[in-house]
Amino acid sequence: MRLFGPVEIGVEHHTMRVIHRAEDAVAPHPRLLPPPGITLERAAPQIVVADLEFDPQCRHVTPEGKLRLAARQSRTVKTRSGQLLEVIRNAASADPEIGTLWEEIQAKLHQVARALIEQLHSSNALRPDLAPATAADILFTLNHPAVWQLLVRECQWEPGQYQQWLEQTLRSQLLRNAEPAPAIPERPRNPNP
Repeated sequence: MRLFGPVEIGVEHHTMRVIHRAEDAVAPHPRLLPPPGITLERAAPQIVVADLEFDPQCRHVTPEGKLRLAARQSRTVKTRSGQLLEVIRNAASADPEIGTLWEEIQAKLHQVARALIEQLHSSNALRPDLAPATAADILFTLNHPAVWQLLVRECQWEPGQYQQWLEQTLRSQLLRNAEPAPAIPERPRNPNP
């Protein structure tokens, strides 16, 4: 794939540096643009880091409440940044700098998962048969932006349905004495698949 080089594009008084390639020029949705004068390379890690921080104040919240907050935060982050994360993920194999950025994002996702699992483990809330490292891997995987893309973008789930599924799945996979989850509402079927 041939790199044409970075160019500046402007949308609604915002400027963003976008990598244009012969086969797949990327033009982000205006909601995904960083503030004026901030490049994608600087904005993406800031967006992700700000979005992925897990509030240390929630140490006094029940384990179920922590997973509820995590699912709500996941929905909020991915509603706002999901498309940007998907662009970065897809471009990572074609561009070394974007690949490095994606690795940093992945590391941050795993770091946040480990921090939350440590909170659950320290309160004796994890399933007894689940090692903390395995639990962090499960949380990392279920909360991964690719899962959001598959369920919300590809399968056309509503963001609220994703949030409910994620919370219920995290509870059943991670927590000791997890109660059975209520059924997830059906999504409306597309009459023209």
